[in-house]
Amino acid sequence: MGLVGKENKYRNVFKELAVNTPIKFYNGKHTYKHLRKAQIDLRKADWLKLDLGISSVYVDESKNKLVIGLQDKSANTDNIKEFVLKNTALQTEDFVFEHEGPAYPQANTVYGGLEVQSENPYGTDEFSTLSFGAIDSAGNYGVVISGHSNAGEGTAVYEGNEYIGEVTKDPSGTRYSDASFVKTQWTTVKGYIFSLPVNTYISSNYIAVGALVVRHGDNSGSDQGKIVAKYVDKAMTGGYKYNDGYVLDAIKTDVVSVAGDSGAAVTSPKNASGYVQIYGVHAAGSSTNSWYSPIEDVISELDLERPLYSSDGPRSN
Repeated sequence: MGLVGKENKYRNVFKELAVNTPIKFYNGKHTYKHLRKAQIDLRKADWLKLDLGISSVYVDESKNKLVIGLQDKSANTDNIKEFVLKNTALQTEDFVFEHEGPAYPQANTVYGGLEVQSENPYGTDEFSTLSFGAIDSAGNYGVVISGHSNAGEGTAVYEGNEYIGEVTKDPSGTRYSDASFVKTQWTTVKGYIFSLPVNTYISSNYIAVGALVVRHGDNSGSDQGKIVAKYVDKAMTGGYKYNDGYVLDAIKTDVVSVAGDSGAAVTSPKNASGYVQIYGVHAAGSSTNSWYSPIEDVISELDLERPLYSSDGPRSN
């Protein structure tokens, strides 16, 4: 039993209450309440989103210290010390580090077509479809998701109950793609849409009106249709996130979609070798049509190098 300051006078009282149960006493600098407050203070300072290399924070009563778990041994403990000292009343000797591992459960492998969840611009949870795996211009691996289904950069994204990562690219201003990029953490990404391998992407400049397309939604599955028109400015309802309520330069198809298909990859039909080519990201649907953002706009606005291909194999950061 740890005792602090004046609480030592209660040592005999505790012994009497324990009757024949032996008690081992030790003197501590802090009460549990004091260390717990420091833990809460760090939570309020939002260590989860600061990418400091922290995997967990908890009170170790036996050590009478706050324990800072580290994701890996390369974490910069000097930066973490500065963060703890700035946001709590603790001194350097009041907390210790231990190597522990990631703070979130790991989503083993993700790929296009899976259902993902994120907070939308209105502060409620929204379910949408993971579009495809991608690599950005800096070499980071991640996934592309629906833009209007998340609250913007910094939004956490989950597959089921498992954390994938947070939105790291969702530019403001005039947008021609309804898409965001999520840099994945501790998650493997594959170049597949459902079980279909991806081997390239094709710009809308080379896809004619009347061409066949397939939309791969979590709710609707893989449905085929035709391109009806190109470069359509489509008015959206319900306070759309971008462009004062408009999807700009979208590709219109006759594929019908339902809620939850937002973000779905739109591809070519499977070719003779079993591959699909990515055409874009599903943005909106009605009872008769749907609209998608062309892949060239997605790549340009999200600063991507390209989608992941099946030949890349599983990739992680």
